[in-house]
Amino acid sequence: MGKSSPETLASEQAQRKRAEALCVQIERAFDGVPVPDASQRTLFQAEAWDDYRVVDQSRDHKGRWQDLPVTHLRGCSHALPHLDAHGTRFYLPAIMCWALRDPNARSEWLYESMMYLFGPPGHGLAEYRRERLSLLNEPQRAAIAAFVVFEEADEAVQALWRKHLGHA
Repeated sequence: MGKSSPETLASEQAQRKRAEALCVQIERAFDGVPVPDASQRTLFQAEAWDDYRVVDQSRDHKGRWQDLPVTHLRGCSHALPHLDAHGTRFYLPAIMCWALRDPNARSEWLYESMMYLFGPPGHGLAEYRRERLSLLNEPQRAAIAAFVVFEEADEAVQALWRKHLGHA
């Protein structure tokens, strides 16, 4: 294995700093988002729903999304499409910050599912996406827009979110 050049190391360090700054923006935008209550679907419930099962909320994290264990995200990789708007708003910032801090996250299904959620309306999914993202305020949408641009998402996805940049 070869050594990295000083330019490569500096570039990687700059990228990590940009990622951490984006996490700070996400944390500010989503700070105080409440945990889904008993009438709303949580992470473990959504994961069970993917397997046509029903579970209670006893295994779910009850604190701030910032303190959600990464093991919960990894263990519930199929949950995101099955969350309601409340669950999406609570878990989405944790997923984004996990992806920014862990380069291996981009190869996980949960990351792909999140990027699909951010995607342009198509395949009859416009209403589904609109409903899942309906509770987001403008600073939260701006944080997602910055994330989509940072992640160099498909140009159509970036175009969909760019209108929210500058509203943080």
